[in-house]
Amino acid sequence: MKAMDIQTLKLNLIEDISRLNDASVLEKVEQLLRSSRIAAYEQQLKPMTKKELQDRINASEAAIEADRVISQEDLEKEAESW
Repeated sequence: MKAMDIQTLKLNLIEDISRLNDASVLEKVEQLLRSSRIAAYEQQLKPMTKKELQDRINASEAAIEADRVISQEDLEKEAESW
């Protein structure tokens, strides 16, 4: 499908959905979108080998020992200024 066709389709769907008053249809659309997001996310997942997991654990422990970490509270304070 061409990019313009996709944009047109999106706009048409937005218009159609905005006119819907049937909660069951809206719930089905929502469920379909949620399932699609989950499937897309799961396709990005890549299982780790035991060695990769152990390497990550070792790197994390080294970062903690070297004090290269930030607390959740400090991170939240920092994020407020973003």
